[in-house]
Amino acid sequence: GEGAEGGGGGGEGAEGGGGEGGVDGHAELAEEEGDETGADGKPLSKAQKKKLKAKQKKGDGDEEGKAKPKNAIADRLRAAQEARAREEAAMNLYLDLADEAQRLDKALSIVRLGDKALRKLDSADVSAEVDVLVGRCEAAVAEFDDHERIAKIHAAVGELRAAMTAQMELEERRRRARDKEKERKERMRAEGKLLTKAEKEKAAKQQAYLEAIGKGVGAAAGGEGGDGAAKKRVVYSNRKKKKAGDEAEAHGGAEHAGEPEEPDAVAAADLDAAPVEEPEGGGEEGGEEGRAKGGGPEADEEWDALDLDAKIASSGLAPDTDSEEEECIPVGAGLTSKLAALADDSKRAREEAERAAQAKLDKLYHFKPKADGGSDDETESESESDEEDQVEAGKAAARAEREARIQAAMAARTPNRLRSPICCIMGHVDTGKTKLLDNIRRTNVQEGEAGGITQQIGASFFPQDTLVDRMGSLHAKQKVNVRVPGLLIIDTPGHESFSNLRSRGSSLCDVAILVIDIMHGLEPQTIESMNMLRSKQTPFVVALNKIDRLYGWVSVKDRPFVEGIEQQDESVRREFEHRAAAILLSIAEQGLNAQLYYRNKDPREYISLCPTSAHTGEGVADILLNLVGMTQKMFVDRIMWTPMVQCTVLEVKVIEGLGATADVILANGTLRRGDRIVMCGFGGPVVTRVRDLLTPRPLRELRVKADYLHHQQIDGAAGIKICANHLDNVVAGSALLVPFADIPYDLEVIREDVMADLNKLAKAASEVNGGLGGYAVAATLGSLE
Repeated sequence: GEGAEGGGGGGEGAEGGGGEGGVDGHAELAEEEGDETGADGKPLSKAQKKKLKAKQKKGDGDEEGKAKPKNAIADRLRAAQEARAREEAAMNLYLDLADEAQRLDKALSIVRLGDKALRKLDSADVSAEVDVLVGRCEAAVAEFDDHERIAKIHAAVGELRAAMTAQMELEERRRRARDKEKERKERMRAEGKLLTKAEKEKAAKQQAYLEAIGKGVGAAAGGEGGDGAAKKRVVYSNRKKKKAGDEAEAHGGAEHAGEPEEPDAVAAADLDAAPVEEPEGGGEEGGEEGRAKGGGPEADEEWDALDLDAKIASSGLAPDTDSEEEECIPVGAGLTSKLAALADDSKRAREEAERAAQAKLDKLYHFKPKADGGSDDETESESESDEEDQVEAGKAAARAEREARIQAAMAARTPNRLRSPICCIMGHVDTGKTKLLDNIRRTNVQEGEAGGITQQIGASFFPQDTLVDRMGSLHAKQKVNVRVPGLLIIDTPGHESFSNLRSRGSSLCDVAILVIDIMHGLEPQTIESMNMLRSKQTPFVVALNKIDRLYGWVSVKDRPFVEGIEQQDESVRREFEHRAAAILLSIAEQGLNAQLYYRNKDPREYISLCPTSAHTGEGVADILLNLVGMTQKMFVDRIMWTPMVQCTVLEVKVIEGLGATADVILANGTLRRGDRIVMCGFGGPVVTRVRDLLTPRPLRELRVKADYLHHQQIDGAAGIKICANHLDNVVAGSALLVPFADIPYDLEVIREDVMADLNKLAKAASEVNGGLGGYAVAATLGSLE
């Protein structure tokens, strides 16, 4: 019974323990519920409690993250950002220095020309600017000692400084020589040994006056001879010798009555009749001295016959050894070409910087913030950024590799292999440009054009055999070795509306022909074409066309002009010389030196004028000879062949049976059937493969529909019609590029490069009138204009 009671008590204890435990659990729950009540005092639901715990956990993580030290990734990003900023600053400084160095090199060239230059520059100002540039380069080298481009421009500026110093020393020597020469002439003029034309005329008038009043030369000279002594009385020798000589005259006159007088006797008689001074040493000596110092007519003529060098030599003065002819500094093309290469490099660097800046802007524009608490999103964005960095690095490597291959190809060029020069024919409308090409080709394209006016660009290839054949007798006389494989001539419109096509043609060519109507002279589009060629530094010759319209001109078909002008009448030659002189004056008014080609001794300084007739073919041999000779002698560096493709799209046409085709000018390199090509399109870059390569037959126009020749591959320069897919939206005037198959990411690089010009144009157009405008559709660019 006690045990049971004890057990019951134990139960009570257990019950009490349970009650006590229940109270404690209830208190803890109440505490938690008190913390998790809402704003209205009501308890939270399970979903609300879960969300609250997640927020508390995130807040604890943020506090821990703030307390953590900065990791290595942030340091690397900061270091990379600083390196990019430093590289950008160095690139901007390099661009400024390169532009300034090229400007000062041109200024030095103008200073070297001296009086021949169209504008004058002070050498001291140019030298001071060069010194400032040298200081800037030294500061740049000190700041960016590891930058290769800064070191190159510093070396080039050092050479420019040396050339400027040599020019200043030369000018100082010339100035001293001029001062010395001026002093010598003043001394000779003071001594009476150097007379001007006016002084000679004055002396001749004075001598004529003396002879008119009966006074001889000897008296005048004798009177001038006694500068320091007192004037002596003039005594006539007849009176003095009269008494002593009467008997001798009486006897001598009888003996020599029948004999002629001797020259000495005549001279003596004339001398006796002249007034003389009687010096202390005797009258005869005074007479001899007067004759020696006198300035008679014969002495004047002999003195006039002498040149200035003879006068200086006779004066006993030694010639100056520091003459301008002996002092000269050879103008080397090394510095100019080096600066030109640096300018090209700076241009490419500027384009790379613009692309990099545009890429940064695009990345910022398309930036999307990361999702909150999304670890998967963070991982995905990091992987995307890594891929972008890899692509950018691949593009940079592809650009560097492409640039290295281009430089290697340029260095491997040789004068033994030349390409066909590209020649552009330009001028005012109706001057006979197409007619001149028709005469060379033996075709009749001009009469088939609407209104006889060219409205689109055309290209014709003239093989080497045709050039030699059309030169005729001049080829044998001049002994010209034609080494170029041919001549590619681009025919451009001359009408006022087609300035865009003229500009495109002048951009493609190596040399040019400027056609001028000899009956009309320079006309508006002639001057425009001349300015285009000057701005692009393109060498050109002038064709004085329509010489058969000179009154009385006797024409012989295909005769060289130098042979034809000799067989014309005097009146025809005079009219030609008069009209040619007027055109030379008009060209000189435009700031250019020109001369008829057979009188041109310096083709680098003077533009050659070749008289021609498109109807009779006269002068065609002359102009072809000039073109071939000029390209082979002076511009070999421009026409050396290289395997790198340089190609430009002229027109995009839809031809029945072929579809959309592109007329292109392959300036250099080799294009093959099946090559992948990239061109600029209105909807983005056009990437396609060459399906077929077509060319017109030799001496035929590319723009005229005819039977085409099919090729597996073509070397430049040539006019080609390309058949390929997706050519409908190709932009005429853009570049055609061929990517390297073995360079990764080269295709992506080229896709960006071909669209650069159109993107700039689209950006400029979007700023005008809010990007709103009209749309025009035309078959060719000529029709569109």
